[in-house]
Amino acid sequence: MTDASRGAMNHTTRAATGAELLDLLGDVSPDALARLLATAATVDEVAAELAALEDEDALGEHEHAAPSPRRREIRAVLEELALERIDALEDDREMART
Repeated sequence: MTDASRGAMNHTTRAATGAELLDLLGDVSPDALARLLATAATVDEVAAELAALEDEDALGEHEHAAPSPRRREIRAVLEELALERIDALEDDREMART
């Protein structure tokens, strides 16, 4: 097994690190990061839920139930992050108008 294939396997079999989650999600609150780390989710699980949410948003679909309690918690955190980012954009727009 090569180092590259070992690294790929680790993404699917071990819990993501804080650094990996920040690489994937960008700037997130310490609380959101702690909640994601507490799920012991893999990078692949977080990426899959993020992609599903983005697809649902782009297609205007309704939320689909995540397949496990861990994936439901990941989705809940990601949805909260999306709402926080929307609120921040709206605040920036409001400040630009004044």
